Amino acid sequence: MNKISKLLLALTVLLPMSGCSIYHPQLADVPLVEHKGDTRVATSLYLYPEPGLAATISTGLTDHLAAQVHASFDGPDVFYTHMALGLYFPHEKSVLETYLGLGRGNGDVYIDADPASARGPYMCHFLQFNYGWKLSEKSTIGVSFKGGTLWPHVRWSGSVYSAASDSWIIESGIDNDVHALLEPQFFYRVGNERLKFQIQLGYSYVGFPRDIRALRYSPLSLSTGVSINL
Repeated sequence: MNKISKLLLALTVLLPMSGCSIYHPQLADVPLVEHKGDTRVATSLYLYPEPGLAATISTGLTDHLAAQVHASFDGPDVFYTHMALGLYFPHEKSVLETYLGLGRGNGDVYIDADPASARGPYMCHFLQFNYGWKLSEKSTIGVSFKGGTLWPHVRWSGSVYSAASDSWIIESGIDNDVHALLEPQFFYRVGNERLKFQIQLGYSYVGFPRDIRALRYSPLSLSTGVSINL
């Protein structure tokens, strides 16, 4: 069995398991579209906080208007998708982009603490700014900053100890509050004009309007993959 077969087998085993978070930074590809018809296809493997697969397609619709679709899959009940429209402004050695998008996801997490489990869907409304510049003909570096809201409908339940009754009781609830989301990202790419290897690192800050326990999230994500310029 070669290395690729072993990797695919490992993913097959790991992906169906419940995750450790409802949400983590979504590392959609930062395309840096340069002209009309410029289409970028990116695939990536999440290395942290849990194994997952993701794909992004971006294209220039006009000289300054771009569109993007993205999907990630961490298991049968753990996924995220979004669609976005944006503007791009290419320069000689840099590209500035801004996207307005709507995403939908679903999480399923089990933790040996209170709450013991949480699962359910969420919506994400966001505005994102991307900036990248060429270090050389073969390498590009850049940053992205996304701001918006997470709107979950997540049910949680768990066992807690009651001193009054000297016993364990089951508590449950629903988180349907709107949470503020701030999400910066860093990326680096290297390769030729058509095919580039890339690594992405993202961080999430989720604001909580009150003391709730359902929206478990991981603040960091790390992924690696390839970007293809069609």
